[in-house]
Amino acid sequence: MNSWADLYVMTWLLGYVDPSDPCFVAAILTITFNPLFWNVVARWEQKTRQLSRAFRSPYLACYSLGAAILLLNVLRSHCFTQAMLSQPKMESLDNPTAYRMGLALLGVGSTFVLSSFFALGFTGTFLGDYFGILKEARVTTFPFNILDNPMYWGSTANYLGWAVICCSPAPVEPWGSEKARQPHRPAADCGCGPRLHGRHPVRGAFHCSDLPAESLPVPQEELTGPAPRC
Repeated sequence: MNSWADLYVMTWLLGYVDPSDPCFVAAILTITFNPLFWNVVARWEQKTRQLSRAFRSPYLACYSLGAAILLLNVLRSHCFTQAMLSQPKMESLDNPTAYRMGLALLGVGSTFVLSSFFALGFTGTFLGDYFGILKEARVTTFPFNILDNPMYWGSTANYLGWAVICCSPAPVEPWGSEKARQPHRPAADCGCGPRLHGRHPVRGAFHCSDLPAESLPVPQEELTGPAPRC
C-alpha cells in the first residue's frame, strides 16, 4: 500500500518537473558532486596529510578547503534557484499562506545554520577534524542541545522554504534523497577513520577520544621538518 502511495506522489510531482531541463540537470549534478568532492578530499587529507604539508599548516589547509566548499555551495544555490525558476509552478502554493510558510521555514533554517556555525567555529564547521583540529569538548549548546544535525536540518528547511516561496516542487526529489544520507557525526569505521559525510559540511563537534589515533593532530615537525639544532 505504501509503495502505491509513494508511486502516486512521485507521479504527481513529475507533472510539475521536467527532468530533461538543463537547469534541473545542473542542480542535480551540483547537489551530487559537492559532498563527493569535499568528502574525498577530506578523507585523502586525513590519510595522507598532503594538504597540511602543502600549506605548511593544518589550519591554512582547512581554511582553503572551507573556502572551496563555500564557493561550491554558492554554485549549488545558483543552480538550485535557476532550476526552480525554469520549472512549472504549482498553483496550490501560489497563495499568501504558503508564502508565509516559506518565510517561516527560511527563518527557522537560517537560525539553525547560523547558530551551528557560531557554535562550531570555522574549522569545526568545515571538516577541521580531518586536519587534526579537534575541540577540547563536545559542543552541547544551542542548537546541538535540541537536534543532532542542526545545520543539515537548517539547510534543508532553507531550500524547502525557498522552493515554497517560488511555488516550485522541483527541489523535493533531489533534496529529499540527499537528506537520507546524513550521518549523526563522523564515526570510526574499523579503525580506518571517519566515514564519509553527506551534503552539508557541518557535523556535531566531538572530542579527541572519539577519533582513531591516525586522525589526531600531526606533530608540527612532520609538516615542516625537524627543528634546527644549535
